[in-house]
Amino acid sequence: MKVERDANWRAWLGFADGDDFSGTRIKSVRDTTLKPGGRTEMTLFERVDDGRPHPRMQFSMPPAVDPGAGGPLFVAEGAPKTAAEAEALVAEALLAARPRLDLADLTSSHRPAESPRYFENSVRCQRIARFFKEAHAALKGWRVSDARGAHAALRVMQDATYAGLLRFDDAD
Repeated sequence: MKVERDANWRAWLGFADGDDFSGTRIKSVRDTTLKPGGRTEMTLFERVDDGRPHPRMQFSMPPAVDPGAGGPLFVAEGAPKTAAEAEALVAEALLAARPRLDLADLTSSHRPAESPRYFENSVRCQRIARFFKEAHAALKGWRVSDARGAHAALRVMQDATYAGLLRFDDAD
């Protein structure tokens, strides 16, 4: 189909330059980081090696701030000698930390009204990550006969701790 370069075509080309245009041309924000709702960062294009930006829509959300972040989550007594003892010790410490991992220490005043479920999911995952980071650090300090097996057991335990029902905010 041949393009007719008439008045309608010229009007369409200049539409975004008119006074009544209230949108943003994608070309002008091509690889700029945008914050459409004030929290989520979004990029439409990605610049590679200072060349022309390529279309790659990406979203990222900052983690929620944990109001009850004080103190260690992993607390264990003694030093295990085997991988099985280390796994049992971490399982016991996980059971003791479960109320904080399940956010039992937070009240409704801690949860933001706009997105309480995002807040809960973010804080819960941060706490689980911190618990297992502390557990792996402790395991490195112990003299365990099968350290690789103990670390593997902790990773399996970590995956099981993350697993479960996730609820999301129901926003329009």
